[in-house]
Amino acid sequence: MPALPCTTYKTLNIVFTAPDVAPANGYLVKWRVVGTTNWNTVTQNQNPITIAGVPACYNIEGTIQANCGDGNLGSTVSFAITSSSNQCRSVQLTQSATYTYTECGTSEPVTITVSSFE
Repeated sequence: MPALPCTTYKTLNIVFTAPDVAPANGYLVKWRVVGTTNWNTVTQNQNPITIAGVPACYNIEGTIQANCGDGNLGSTVSFAITSSSNQCRSVQLTQSATYTYTECGTSEPVTITVSSFE
């Protein structure tokens, strides 16, 4: 069974110590849910860097680079953010069986065995 979808989103604010001279084209930020292959890319000039719509129930990883223009990027700085989900789910099981699911923000499956209904 695939992981349950994340339905809670947050705004990620990355506060950093800016250099004395700001990069010509701002900062290139790449982020993704840990374990996925697709990167989301954002370019911003302000401090903090603000990224809306980040799923709150997954661990996030990313990088920041100064974009100096003409294809010149500064050193890569990595970051990681753990999930902040405290979601509660109500699931109705309709027959006797063994169910397995993986909760948002985790990689360990959980198995529930329902042997009878009353």
